[in-house]
Amino acid sequence: EAAKGVTKTIEYRRHTPCSHCQGSGCQEGTKAKICPQCKGRGQVITSQGFFSMSRTCPQCQGSGKIIEKPCPYCHGQGIEINKTQVKANIPAGIGNGAKLRFQGLGEAGPFGAHPGDLYVVVYLKEHKLFQRDGLNLLYHQEISFTLAALGGDIEIPTLDGKANLKIPAGTQANTIFKLKGYGMPQIERRASGAPKTGDLLVTVS
Repeated sequence: EAAKGVTKTIEYRRHTPCSHCQGSGCQEGTKAKICPQCKGRGQVITSQGFFSMSRTCPQCQGSGKIIEKPCPYCHGQGIEINKTQVKANIPAGIGNGAKLRFQGLGEAGPFGAHPGDLYVVVYLKEHKLFQRDGLNLLYHQEISFTLAALGGDIEIPTLDGKANLKIPAGTQANTIFKLKGYGMPQIERRASGAPKTGDLLVTVS
């Protein structure tokens, strides 16, 4: 899937604007009023001699507004929890730990503010045959003493099926052969527009 690209459906729970008050936190037909203590600033300033200190308004808790008649469904919070689904298009060649960003699909902002973003962190499962080294794939193949001494052809598994590998006569243990273009693709394209692909490195013993 990491080599070819794949679409995954992700289901998660998040806070969204309350569907009854549209995120205002107010009962239908009412509006929030400006906090009389901080005059809508959300901060109150106290002076002590030559010094002034700013702190969160204790009456409105920093919102700058007072909700006298809160929404009975969200209790004045302006948010509710809903189940959300998103289709994540995983690009071919993605690396372990890569992050995908989905704008506006995170937690709801307070009282109707713009929601945050959803970040999906991608982790790759270990492959039963290959190890990954950047764009290259590593594979270990055991061969017989006769094949190493006399040479011959063998089939090597790849992500696209089988590939033929020629073993020269007199091959020593731990010799590494390169199958060009059988590795992982690179997500970014070069200036020419042609995708770059790694190689499959086969170690025989």
